Amino acid sequence: MDNETDGEAWEKLGAIRMPENMATEIFGENVKYADNTTCVITENPDNAEFPFNVQFDSSKIPAMPQTKRKLTDSYLAGIGMPATKKYITINLPVLSDGSTWNGAFYDAPANGWAFISAEPAAGKNCLVSVSNFSNPVIRSTALGSGGSSASAGIPIKKGECIHFVTRDTSARFGYFFYAEGEI
Repeated sequence: MDNETDGEAWEKLGAIRMPENMATEIFGENVKYADNTTCVITENPDNAEFPFNVQFDSSKIPAMPQTKRKLTDSYLAGIGMPATKKYITINLPVLSDGSTWNGAFYDAPANGWAFISAEPAAGKNCLVSVSNFSNPVIRSTALGSGGSSASAGIPIKKGECIHFVTRDTSARFGYFFYAEGEI
């Protein structure tokens, strides 16, 4: 029926257009979606009080956003894409003598992106993680093994603290890439 015109589909169903006051009562503020809802009424002789089955199919109604936030309110909207030619390399020293952990904290000088990349130590699986220390929900972690490197990255706003961590790596690199339009 999706390939047929609306009139042909309605005719085959023996359907009638829902009166406007009934549509408003059923759909309330969402009455504008009533035209995208199909209501099929069939006979049900087993029910003496109301001998009909009423079935709504709202699959053609576009999903409504569950928020009043605008796309421009998002964390990413205020940052922009990375400017790959403007970046700072961050040193990731060993965290303590004899440790296989390396890491550093770094305050973002502008809006941008934090990336970490590492090669695993011989015979080891490596771990890399970069997180927004100011907002720990924003984090990215990756594992590397068998000679494969691991990389992770996150968006970061000016003034927020970046936390870089690696484990069991032979070479490791932390980077801060300025967002396009910054500096």
